[in-house]
Amino acid sequence: MDKLTVINLCPNPANAQATFAFELPQDKEEATLVIADLNGKMLNGIPLTSKQGQQWIYTRDLPAGMCITSAVSKMGVLKRGKLVINR
Repeated sequence: MDKLTVINLCPNPANAQATFAFELPQDKEEATLVIADLNGKMLNGIPLTSKQGQQWIYTRDLPAGMCITSAVSKMGVLKRGKLVINR
């Protein structure tokens, strides 16, 4: 399975918002950015509507601490990352 060729979260740590920059593999039709806590509980799911670009993540409603970000397609997880929410 092809992985994301580009992934970047900034700023990290984030306060009110962060930007998720991505480029999906050519064979992936659609994906979702999933934000979960360290226990695996999904906190937010944001559809990625293009093959590449940037997606804003508003972190005001997320708990302070570390979150796991995952780009997920129908075939499974394409890439994982960590996002720290700092208040």
